[in-house]
Amino acid sequence: LQRTELHRRQSSSSGNEAMPVQGTTLPEDVVWSLRDVMHLMPEPLQRAYSRVNMSQPQLNQLELQAAIKRWQRFPGDTGSYEVQAATATIKLNILSRHSKQFPKDKDCKRQIEIMVQHRFRILKYLRRTDRPKYQEVISAYSIRPNKAFDPTLKPRSGPNRGRDAPKGLKGKRRKRK
Repeated sequence: LQRTELHRRQSSSSGNEAMPVQGTTLPEDVVWSLRDVMHLMPEPLQRAYSRVNMSQPQLNQLELQAAIKRWQRFPGDTGSYEVQAATATIKLNILSRHSKQFPKDKDCKRQIEIMVQHRFRILKYLRRTDRPKYQEVISAYSIRPNKAFDPTLKPRSGPNRGRDAPKGLKGKRRKRK
């Protein structure tokens, strides 16, 4: 369940109806490090460690693990190219949210550039080797393909492209006063 949807259910109902019953809480709704012992916890502890009470890094971890689980080829697979592309996209989303919250964080902007190039290389390889998986990944995460890793695309047109580009001071020195 989405965090807001679960919060809405808890606030709209009275008491234990929205709270998870022992044994019915999904493993995805508990702190990742406690997923294996969740069924052993009493109900109040399950509520305490549920998604509603998680910090943002814990929610990020759950989002990442859900992406891994969706794209893995076999249990425990974290190295296939689909999984790597999905985790790179999730990490980019996390970094972009952080960058919007803290616009002066230059290290975050640098990490975003590094991660974009990393995802670019992965998608380029995935497109070359397994076209259906490539299409599935970019459509699932709404990744806009560009000419760099999809050469079948037409070049973008618009102002300042090609011959009409403004001429700068390339190769010329600017006179000082």
